[in-house]
Amino acid sequence: MYAAIIKNRLRTAKGILRHYWPACIGLLLVACFISYQLYSVVMSGSIETALSEEYIFYCLLVCVALNGYRVGLKQTPIITMNAATLYYLYFTKHFKRILTGEYFWSLLKNILLAAILSGLFNGFQGHLIFGQYFFLLAGYLFLGVLLSWSRYHSTKGKIRLAATVSYIIASAILLAEGGLISIIITYCFAVFWMYYVTSKLRFNLIKYSKDLAFADKSTSAASQFDLGKMVQIAAESEANKKRSLFLYQLPIKRSNIIFYKCVIETIRAGNRLWIIFLCLIFAGFLIYRTSLFSGIPILGDGVLSGPFSVLAVMMVYLNIKEMLKQQIGTLLKKQRQGLFLPMEKREIVWSYIAFAGLLYAILTILVGLLFGSKAYLIFFFYALFIATFIVDFNIETMRLKFKRPFQIAIDIFSIALGYIFIIPD
Repeated sequence: MYAAIIKNRLRTAKGILRHYWPACIGLLLVACFISYQLYSVVMSGSIETALSEEYIFYCLLVCVALNGYRVGLKQTPIITMNAATLYYLYFTKHFKRILTGEYFWSLLKNILLAAILSGLFNGFQGHLIFGQYFFLLAGYLFLGVLLSWSRYHSTKGKIRLAATVSYIIASAILLAEGGLISIIITYCFAVFWMYYVTSKLRFNLIKYSKDLAFADKSTSAASQFDLGKMVQIAAESEANKKRSLFLYQLPIKRSNIIFYKCVIETIRAGNRLWIIFLCLIFAGFLIYRTSLFSGIPILGDGVLSGPFSVLAVMMVYLNIKEMLKQQIGTLLKKQRQGLFLPMEKREIVWSYIAFAGLLYAILTILVGLLFGSKAYLIFFFYALFIATFIVDFNIETMRLKFKRPFQIAIDIFSIALGYIFIIPD
C-alpha cells in the first residue's frame, strides 16, 4: 500500500516531466545561472567565502517572506496527499503513519534549505556560526509549516490570531539574530505548535478533501497534457472561488461606493499577480543595489544596471495603471449598455483616481525605501507620476479615435520618471 502511494507520485511526476520538459529545463538553467552568480560574484569564486552581512540580511528577509506567504497568503494545504488516501484510510492507523511521514518529509525539506543557507552564510565551514544559523533557520522554517497547517484547518479566530502573533514574534527573533536565546525561543514556539498539531488540531475534512480532490484532478490533467480539461478546471475554479469581502460589508455611501468597488476588484486580482509585482520590484532592487548580476553582459554593466532596474519597477506602475483602466472601462461600458449608476461620470473617474493615489503612495514609499532615495525625490516622483496618471486616465475614459499615440507617449514619460529614484546624492 505504501509503495503504491509512492509509485503513483512518481508516475504523475514522470508524466509532467515528459510533457513540460522545456519549462523544466528553463527552470534548471535559471537555477544554474543563479548558483553560478552566487559562486563567482558573491562568494568570489571560493566555496569557503562567507556571505557579507548585507547578503545574509537579504536571505533572512526572504525566509521571513516565505513564512509570511505560508501563514498569511497560502490558501491550499501545505501538507498534501492523495485524495483516495484520505478517503479510504482516514479512520485507520495507516493514516496517522502516512501523516507522520508527510510531517517528516516536510521537516527534511526545511532542514535541507536551512543547511544550504547556513553553509552560504558561513562559507561551508564547520564553525559555530554554521550551527547557530542552521538550528535557527531549521526551527523557523518548520514553524512556518506548522503555523500554515494550523491556520488552514482551524475555524477559530483565536487560533488564527495566535498563529499570526507567533509568526511575527519568531520573525523578529530571526532578524535580531540573538544567538542561543533566539534558537531556544524559536524551538519553544515550534514544540508548542507541534504539540497542538499532533494532539489538539481537528481536521477540517470537508475543506481538506475538497482541496485534495481538486489538486489530484489538476495534477492528473497536467500529467496527461489534457488541455481541454485544464481550461475547464481553471474556469470552474475561478467561478467557485470563495470571496471574503463584499460591498455590503462596508460602510457604503453614495460618495464612496465606487472607491470601495475599486478596492474589492483590486484585491480580487489575485495573490499571484501581487507576488509577481513584488518580484519585479525586488529584481530591480537586486540589479541596482547589489552586485549579484555583475559580470553579465549588458545587465551587469554598471552604467546600464540603473535603466534595467528602473524598467523593472516602472512595469509594476504601468501594469497597475492598465488594470485600473480596464476596471473603469468595463464599468463605463456597462453604464452605456443600461446599468443605472446614480452619479456622474466625473465622480466615477475621480473615485478611481483617489484609490490609485492611495495605492501608488504606498508603492512609491516602498520603492523609495528599497532604492535609498531621498524623501524630497520620492515626493517629487509621486507628484509627477500622479499628474501623468490623471491625464492618461481621463484620456482613457474619452471615446477618442486616436488616443493610443498619446497614451504611449505618456507611458514613455512615466518610465522616464523612474530615474528620479536613482538620482545620486
